[in-house]
Amino acid sequence: MLGALEELVAAGRIAAFGWSTDDPERAAAFGRSPHGVAVEHRLNLFEGDRRMLDVCEELGMASLNRTPLGMGLLSGAWNRATRFAADDIRSTWDLESEPGRRMDAVEDLRGLLTADGATVAQGALRWLLSVSPRTVPLPGIRTVAQATENAGAMRFAPFDAATLARIEELASPIRV
Repeated sequence: MLGALEELVAAGRIAAFGWSTDDPERAAAFGRSPHGVAVEHRLNLFEGDRRMLDVCEELGMASLNRTPLGMGLLSGAWNRATRFAADDIRSTWDLESEPGRRMDAVEDLRGLLTADGATVAQGALRWLLSVSPRTVPLPGIRTVAQATENAGAMRFAPFDAATLARIEELASPIRV
């Protein structure tokens, strides 16, 4: 695959390329290619292999973060009574078990994430922007209001080291 992509670069058809993987070793192999500039991977407060950030920093790649709001879990808009339409992948989630534990953690994190007037979603995106200068969160949006709220995360300075450490302390016990 890398050979074919490099041939496209040599032919002038593309300037660079990226790849989607959650495997740090594969991302590193890809990033060693002269024109491999980005890797898309799952990363949010509760999910994702943090070694991917090390790979991106070491190889100078952009870290495009898929599901930065945990499919809405980190939006702060749900509670245990939330139900999803039958055709929504989240309809199979048992909010009393694993996602429920994460909902509890969101509540524990709320004060830290909403510091300086941010929303919970903005705080979750702010965390991503704080953990590495290479991160580019890719939140899903359904409305103009969501797009505006998510973009508003960039108004806030990165979290300081002490706040990042406290967020890590609260989030890490349930990280997968």
